[in-house]
Amino acid sequence: MQQYIAGRYAQSLYAVCGPRLESDVNKFLSLLSESNFLSFARIKTSTKVYVLDRLDLPCELRNLCRILLANHRGFLCTKVLLEYIEIVKRNRKEADARVEAYSRLSATAKKKVAGALLVRFPYLKKINIAQKVNRSLLGGLTIKINSMMIDLSIAGRLAKCKSMGQSTILKTFQ
Repeated sequence: MQQYIAGRYAQSLYAVCGPRLESDVNKFLSLLSESNFLSFARIKTSTKVYVLDRLDLPCELRNLCRILLANHRGFLCTKVLLEYIEIVKRNRKEADARVEAYSRLSATAKKKVAGALLVRFPYLKKINIAQKVNRSLLGGLTIKINSMMIDLSIAGRLAKCKSMGQSTILKTFQ
């Protein structure tokens, strides 16, 4: 339910401002990552509004935070802003892909992965690769993009073979 509400606020912000607040939203999100004071129940709303007024924020962003606070939804501010960033990226036909590999990928390997993903998802214009090293993969890589996961790892293939082997054995004895 919270994600739905956050999505509605983010859509409204995008409808009013379009993508022009993206850099300000990213700066404000970095501030909120250090101290998400808007979600603290022990801080009075008037104090939160006072702090917001002193920050160098565009009026639309400040007003959004005020509305969230007035509706007792200050805790949703981070989710709303993250959803806004996702809407901006979607409208630019851009996506984030999280790549986990056994070892660090070279720049050329990242470009090849991004190119292969662009072929797989032709409606996208750009794919941002975020990389993570995961030694439990034993080799290969996994890719998470949007809600899809592509498992090209040795560990994933072994798990698939193991499950296929168990089901084959079970069918034999039935």
